[in-house]
Amino acid sequence: MAWRGKSTLFLVIALLLGLLIFFNDSAILRRVQTMSLAAIKPLIGIINQVRRISSRETLTGTEADSLIRENQRLKTENVEVKKLQAENEALKKVFSFRQDSGLTLKGARVLLHGREAGREFLLLDAGRNDGISQGDLVIDENRVFIGTVREAGDISAKVVVASSFGESIEVELLPSRLRVLAKGLGSHAFLLELIPADEIIRRGDAVLLASSKGRYPFVIGEIVQEKPPSASAFYEVRAIHIARPEFLNQVFVMHPAP
Repeated sequence: MAWRGKSTLFLVIALLLGLLIFFNDSAILRRVQTMSLAAIKPLIGIINQVRRISSRETLTGTEADSLIRENQRLKTENVEVKKLQAENEALKKVFSFRQDSGLTLKGARVLLHGREAGREFLLLDAGRNDGISQGDLVIDENRVFIGTVREAGDISAKVVVASSFGESIEVELLPSRLRVLAKGLGSHAFLLELIPADEIIRRGDAVLLASSKGRYPFVIGEIVQEKPPSASAFYEVRAIHIARPEFLNQVFVMHPAP
């Protein structure tokens, strides 16, 4: 590629010298020079670009490796900065909520998101030594209910996600204020049981954690499907869990309301 650039540059210089030799009239020479420069200006730009590419290609293996490592380092630092910014925003939200509600919240980092025996869980980096106990409630920065602490070790805790298959929690529907049982179906879905036929249930109705007793409403999800009763005296209702535990880096733990 480098020899092509040099050959093209040689031809351009030869052309300019030819113009200077064969045209003696100054007016004609100036006009031809102007036209020639206008014509070859794009070509000069291409030559310079070829030179820059050629210079990059002549980097030694050590220099190239150094540039790659530096680029990777900068990308890693950028990711860390964004992570810290996100955690800072989360802490601001929780601090504001803590001030308003008077609740004691304990922050914990998520070490692992996984599945075990069909149930979705989170492993936290805090446990009994940090004041976390079995049965504690876990929420995210937006006060969305994630699940409950199923196991608490000295320095770690295991949280089972509320929508896991086989889990059951008492919930409250809004705006009806009806309390029902929500059974986890897995895949972030719930089945709401024993909703009387005379209740008004609509898609989009909010599902809250009933244990908050309406005082500090932790959102769980919303109704996405409601099948009016036919032979049965009850609705068949499904709701979606709006939490996304697989994307969480940090959660907040609190003791359940008495």
